[in-house]
Amino acid sequence: MECCDSETTPRSPPQDESADREWIKLGISALLAGNAMVVGLTLNLSTLTPNVRLFIEIALLGSTIIVFDLLGRRLLRKVWQAITQREVTFEFLFLAGMLGALGISISSMIRGEGPVYFEVTSLLLVVYTAGDRVGRVSRQRGLEAARDWEVDDQECRRITTCGHTERVPLDAIAKGDLVAVDPGETVPVDGVIERGEGFVRDAHVTGEWASAVKRPGDRVFAGSDAIDASLVIQNEAPKGERMIDAIRASVEEAWQRPSEWQVEADRIVQWFFPAVVAFTAVTFGYWAWVADWQEALFNALSVLLIACPCALGFAVPLAVWMTLGSYADAGLIARGGDVVERLARCDTAVFDKTGTLTAEAGHLVDLVAADGPGGRDQAFALARTLEQASDHPVAAAFQTGSNTDGDRWRLVTSRSIPGAGIEGTVRDVDDGGERDVAVGTAALVPDDQKEIFRSLTDTLRGPDGVRHLAIVVDDTVVAAAAVAERPADRLDVMLDSLEAAGVRPLLVTGDRPERAHRLGFDDVYSEMKPDQKEQLVDRLRQAGRRVVYIGDGVNDAGAMAAADVGIAKADGSELTVDVADVTWHGDDPTDLSAALQRARGTVSTIRTNLGYALVYNVVGIGAAAAGWLHPVFAAVLMVSSSLFVTWRTAITLED
Repeated sequence: MECCDSETTPRSPPQDESADREWIKLGISALLAGNAMVVGLTLNLSTLTPNVRLFIEIALLGSTIIVFDLLGRRLLRKVWQAITQREVTFEFLFLAGMLGALGISISSMIRGEGPVYFEVTSLLLVVYTAGDRVGRVSRQRGLEAARDWEVDDQECRRITTCGHTERVPLDAIAKGDLVAVDPGETVPVDGVIERGEGFVRDAHVTGEWASAVKRPGDRVFAGSDAIDASLVIQNEAPKGERMIDAIRASVEEAWQRPSEWQVEADRIVQWFFPAVVAFTAVTFGYWAWVADWQEALFNALSVLLIACPCALGFAVPLAVWMTLGSYADAGLIARGGDVVERLARCDTAVFDKTGTLTAEAGHLVDLVAADGPGGRDQAFALARTLEQASDHPVAAAFQTGSNTDGDRWRLVTSRSIPGAGIEGTVRDVDDGGERDVAVGTAALVPDDQKEIFRSLTDTLRGPDGVRHLAIVVDDTVVAAAAVAERPADRLDVMLDSLEAAGVRPLLVTGDRPERAHRLGFDDVYSEMKPDQKEQLVDRLRQAGRRVVYIGDGVNDAGAMAAADVGIAKADGSELTVDVADVTWHGDDPTDLSAALQRARGTVSTIRTNLGYALVYNVVGIGAAAAGWLHPVFAAVLMVSSSLFVTWRTAITLED
């Protein structure tokens, strides 16, 4: 890399036009198939001269060849792939119906008599392609929604060998390169801090609710947020090898795997296709015996066309993918479609408390003022006025609550002190006097005031793990504050929703009982060790309960792995995120209860569609075998059933 390289402008990626081309091909094919159906129906119902009939048949065959050229390659590839893997998929039924219609049509055209069904071949291809395309679009939208929750900056600022900064694509950052990150920016790489110090929100690694001070030599990960730190980071993992890249790869790989319902649908097709072929042969043999071979071909083709199980091929994956997409929109990133079925069966929800059902922003639990003028109210007012200029999570503790002295002070100037807090000047609107105020860690306390600060913190009340902050005015400690986590909003709404759905909510925590009961759970297990959490989940499952476990810390990993479904906070520990079936990027706990209800609705829709498919196929095949269905009408019924199942799935599951 040259020392003074000019700033590199990232090239815009070429736009993917394949999707537009696919829709255009589908539209052209649908137009040809529709016209072919009208012409074919007219041909079969009319008496024409041999030359006119042959001309129309050649035109219909040409139309079919065009449609097959536009749409048939994907179907043939999937059939060939299934053959090489010695599997039977529902594509075989589409292909069998198409070949049957095409074979009969060519035979009639050569003989110069009999019905032709070229349009049926085109129609089946259009239906298959439309269903396949809708499913792929739904799945792709879900993946894109999942990616929206992942940090993936397309460019970052690299420091050259002579100290210049250049903006380059993230792909261009190699191992060992230095990357600059300013306050308020997201860290784009996994690496080690070379220079700089300050607060970094790195909870997805540490599991701690509060931001931590990072200094030279400390590791940071892509996705961390620099609160007040200007950092220079030596990259250790190029794009594609970062922790978030590994998570993304596992998610996308899991989304490729079929769900339990899809596996079951494929299993049904394994015996359904041979059964249809056998029943088609029996139908042909019967009608060839009691009537003639043309009648036999007519009815056998009707059986073959009516038998396509579209609910299995379209509705099941469509329902699962739509649900995964809705989860991603709500910040719930599932590792696979089978999560939907397993979550729908859960009747017990076990929640960790700390970090899972507590908000990131700090909550002021106590403030003790030193002896002097103003007392507690003035100390709080000064801190609140100063912290209005900060977006640090701890600052939120001073931006709420009653304040009788708050209108007296106005902020003049402020500046962030990386890794320590914030300082500035406030003005007394009554007398115009100004005060130098600082709020932050013990690093802001003057040496001659440290003993006073320690004595004040000894009197602070609050739960374990609170953060002690100093309020310093004109180089004098005037107060000490205890800031702790606070319960997430709308917990009561989530609990009511779970209980209404028949799901038993439990709270497990290592915290003391008095603090655990504040969250409103009826069933609370406090002072629990990690192995005790896991044992509790095991006991629940042995008692026949289906358990979903929601947590964030390393101490939740064992219980989460033992549960039927594990949901991890995205800002929780790396181990917990790896173990979990679902990563939760949100803060609203009602998203969890909504996800469970959505899963139940999806499974109900799938079951209904499968029931519809069973009735449709039994009745339709019976009617076709009895000679009551014209092949064209059988094809129309198959198309109608496909459209109905797809429409019902989309309407039922749309937000």
